[in-house]
Amino acid sequence: MDTSQIEQLVNEQKVFFETHSTYSLIFRKQMLLKLKTAIQKYEQQFYEAVKKDLGKSPTETYMCELGLIYKEFDYLEKNLDRLAAPQKTKTPLFLFFAHSEIRHDPYGSVLIVSPWNYPLLLTFQPLIEALAGGNTAVIKPSDYSVNTSQVIQKMITDIFPSSYVAVVLGGRVQNEALFHQPFDYIFYTGSPAVGKLCM
Repeated sequence: MDTSQIEQLVNEQKVFFETHSTYSLIFRKQMLLKLKTAIQKYEQQFYEAVKKDLGKSPTETYMCELGLIYKEFDYLEKNLDRLAAPQKTKTPLFLFFAHSEIRHDPYGSVLIVSPWNYPLLLTFQPLIEALAGGNTAVIKPSDYSVNTSQVIQKMITDIFPSSYVAVVLGGRVQNEALFHQPFDYIFYTGSPAVGKLCM
């Protein structure tokens, strides 16, 4: 994907976000269920890809990655309503006729840059949180765990429109192009050298 395609992708996500479809808790829960179901469906492919990329056994991949991902889904299934609800807070005396609350509004378009060493956990855990929070997301998995990244891309493309969630494969060129886009939030895990590019 070149720079102009990345720009177009981010613009499409911003347009979709402005429809406020992602603000709905019903929508968020449906999308989380869709993602969980897809990960379960692709589980065997993930085991094989992680084995090729990192030499990890299915047991290790489940214990250190997929099992934790499923726990995240379980937690949000039980707690998302509470976490997303407005919180009452004190109103200053000079505004005594007013009602004050803290709202947890979505950021907008989120970039998730994940590393090679835990390619599933550090891709899907932030994605789950981003979608639970009502955001759109662009995922940039590591080019060092290429087999896993390809399975992630295939799965995401199968279940979500790119205006909602998309995967960008590639290396430094794609990283730099993504870091120049007007994302509302960036979740980055990796080296300090690359991290400086997104500051």
